[in-house]
Amino acid sequence: MTENEHNAGELALNGASIHYETAGQGEPLLFIHADLADRRMWENQFEAFRDSHQVIRYDLRGSGQSSPQEGDFAHREDLIALLDHLQLEQVHGIGNGEGARVLLELAALQAQRLSSLTLIAPVIEGYPWRERHLLPYETEIENFLAIAEYEQASELVAKRWLGSDFRKRNTAPPIIHKQLQEMIVISLRNRNRYEAEEKNLLPSLNDRLDEIAVNSLLVIGDLDLQLYHEMTDRLQQKLRRSRRVSMTNTAHLPSLERPEEFNWRLKHFLRRGR
Repeated sequence: MTENEHNAGELALNGASIHYETAGQGEPLLFIHADLADRRMWENQFEAFRDSHQVIRYDLRGSGQSSPQEGDFAHREDLIALLDHLQLEQVHGIGNGEGARVLLELAALQAQRLSSLTLIAPVIEGYPWRERHLLPYETEIENFLAIAEYEQASELVAKRWLGSDFRKRNTAPPIIHKQLQEMIVISLRNRNRYEAEEKNLLPSLNDRLDEIAVNSLLVIGDLDLQLYHEMTDRLQQKLRRSRRVSMTNTAHLPSLERPEEFNWRLKHFLRRGR
């Protein structure tokens, strides 16, 4: 790859096709998007870091341009296959929400593949959040999906992730809401039309966090849902080499809502090595 060349590809895996993009040269940064979003949520970071690093982003199965499938799969296994396909022995992993969960599973099983972790609004497999929290609009979203009203459902998911109900001022720009909603519609439509379930999750991960010894940056938006604050708290307590930052006036997607600040924080973390 020549310097700053932008490449896109498809990786065929067990009946599905994983769409990915790469650009730049240098230490590799791999970005994994939040649940129901897709690789486009990293557009700002992809452009900002391609001059100094090799940047990689991809769509999880059923999101963006990665095809859905009927049958079981494991995001973690897809990630390992993609790293092998791109001949990447080690990467700096940056993940949001479910993307952070996939990276945590990789850290627990193949920590040598990770130079560092940046976990934004992280999800921890096995953490008992459903016992105490109900996601906003959950019933309404399910009702819309039952009648295939994807636009209405995506509107509510976007409001949830952007903290629209909690902002007193400085709401997320409409263009961000629109971009996010476009991503969500694709994922919701695929999930509603295809029977597929992720397999081989690590429910024990919540009790194994202190085994992970990868330099980690934990990022949480001050307007995000309480359950993500709780999981970030737990990671801060359990990960031996972690530091935490809170980004003001952001909710579940700080890198999309305030990209310049997020990029500065990520650059600082990568430069310091923790």
